Amino acid sequence: DDFGKLTAKQDIKARTVAEDTHEVIEENAVIPAGTVVKILGTDGEKIVDLKDDSGTVYRVTINQDEWPQTIDGTDIEELFDGIMFAG
Repeated sequence: DDFGKLTAKQDIKARTVAEDTHEVIEENAVIPAGTVVKILGTDGEKIVDLKDDSGTVYRVTINQDEWPQTIDGTDIEELFDGIMFAG
C-alpha cells in the first residue's frame, strides 16, 4: 500500500531522531533524493517525523506561514512526490 508514502525529489535537510525517545541523533542529516518515507507522526504544528524502509526516522520542520508549506524555504511539493492535501 503506497498510501501516505512520499518520495524525496531532491536531497532534503533534516535531523535524524530515535523513534522511541525522539532524541536527536544527528543534527545535520539529509534525506537523500529518491528515498521513500512514510509519515510517522507530527506535532500538529511544524514538526513532521518521517521513516524510511531501513527504519531511519527523519525530522523536518515545516513553515506553515506560507502556502504551500515550505521546508527551508522550498515548497514541499518541490521536495516530495506523493503529497496530498485534505480539502
